[in-house]
Parts: sequence; C-alpha cells; structure tokens
Amino acid sequence: MPPPTGFTALPLHSDKGVPEWDETDQFSVQSYFDDVEQLLTRYAVQDNTEQKRAALLYAPAEIRRLWSTFAEYKEDTKTFADFRAAVLKYYVGDDVNQFTLNDYHRLVQEQARIGLGDYHEYLR
Repeated sequence: MPPPTGFTALPLHSDKGVPEWDETDQFSVQSYFDDVEQLLTRYAVQDNTEQKRAALLYAPAEIRRLWSTFAEYKEDTKTFADFRAAVLKYYVGDDVNQFTLNDYHRLVQEQARIGLGDYHEYLR
C-alpha cells in the first residue's frame, strides 16, 4: 500500500523534522519555504490553497496571522509561488527597494529602546 498523500497526510506542527523558521534571521525564510516545498512534493500536495495553508502550518502563530493577511494568501487566483514571492519580498526585499518593512520595524523598535534623548539633539 502506498503511503498517504495530500494535505491531510502532512506531518503535524509538533512532529519531528518539520520545517522550522528562525524569526530572528530574516533570510532563513527562504530555507523555510524550500523545506515546505519538499514536503509538498513528498506528499503530492498540488492544490494551491492547500500549499499555501501548508506554508502557514509550520510557522509560529504570530507569523501565521501576519501571512494570512497577504492578498496572495487570501486570493484563490494567486498561486503558492505568488504567495512565496510576496513573503520573501516582505522579509528579504527585492532589487528595487533597498529596505524592507521588517527593516523598518527593527529600526523603530531600536529607537524606542534607545529613546530620542534631547529633541534638539535629535534634530541636528
């Protein structure tokens, strides 16, 4: 009997050997998606909606909430490749933009931690 295939056959989030993503390293998202694609191939998950759901399956809860708001995730006409490209662009950027939204968030958090100090000094 061949092994089970499809989305419902995918390993659970808590299983050993599932894709992992280090949120502290924005570039590890590429490896995460590579690992998800290997699982999709191994379990013959071909439906775009199920492929996108699988990408969220192994991500941390906060990231799942964020990614599920992407138009490329919500729209049925968008493929898994479209979704992957949108996520990578969000974290890694592209050749057009030098900085990503993630860079902006880190900058704001760092400035909030340090503080502005003297406003007049800040304006110099």
